[in-house]
Amino acid sequence: MSHCEEEITREARETKPAVRLRVAERRQIAMVVQCPDDLVGAEHPVRMVMALVETLEVSRFAEPIKAREGVAGRDATDPRLLVGLWL
Repeated sequence: MSHCEEEITREARETKPAVRLRVAERRQIAMVVQCPDDLVGAEHPVRMVMALVETLEVSRFAEPIKAREGVAGRDATDPRLLVGLWL
């Protein structure tokens, strides 16, 4: 390896990688308020899947969930939604 290549390699090791940050998009023109239910057509197959899932007994999936009313912490995801996504 030449002296120049060794110098470049040494500098690369000493240089820290750039920081990655999530930044606010301050030039956002408009916020769109939409109902997720309106984004799917009335005849879309996902409606049939969710109609089936809503008939299933999924209470056993909720038993180990630690998020309870009156207790601090984040809400758990509805097991029906997870089963629907899985299907």
